[in-house]
Amino acid sequence: METKLCKWCGSIVKGRTDKKFCNDYCRSAFHYKQKDEKPEIMKRIIRQLERNWVLLGTWKKKGLQSVDIKAARMQGFVEDCYTGVETKNGKRRKLVFDRAFVYEKGGGVIRGI
Repeated sequence: METKLCKWCGSIVKGRTDKKFCNDYCRSAFHYKQKDEKPEIMKRIIRQLERNWVLLGTWKKKGLQSVDIKAARMQGFVEDCYTGVETKNGKRRKLVFDRAFVYEKGGGVIRGI
């Protein structure tokens, strides 16, 4: 019989043959560490997407139909950071998860939809 070692602490694993960790703490610590090891570029993109999402929601709550691009950028909005694109009523909208906006370059305005 082959002796299996815990993937986290290296202790001998007892129990089922497909068991990889000696206890719940080691299993949880291993998976938490793996989740935390995203490359820095991914962390920055995710933070920016979250920032854009929050700003779009804040502007909508305030009842703002549009925001000047300079003011939006001062608050941390980056118009080139979005998760998808869709066309609705003939307008191309950029999506940040479930929130949409239209960037009108000529007027320098972000319009939330």
